[in-house]
Amino acid sequence: MIVEVSDTTLDYDRDVKLSLYARHGIPEVWLCDVKAGGLAVFREPIEGQYRLMHKPTTSETVAPLWVPVVRVAVADVLA
Repeated sequence: MIVEVSDTTLDYDRDVKLSLYARHGIPEVWLCDVKAGGLAVFREPIEGQYRLMHKPTTSETVAPLWVPVVRVAVADVLA
């Protein structure tokens, strides 16, 4: 799992690094957009792309694939 916290590098993180992570089989990437206050969760890398993408709201929780019993509040990730 990789968590990218993007302030000024969002385009690069999303357009360049995300496909690199998928090509190398990283099963899950969380991309935090500091400026917009949003989180995007990418899962299931296939052929250099992530098949699943979820944008939870700040009132939701998300669980990492490697520890599904742990729930993380999106608001806490973005704080």
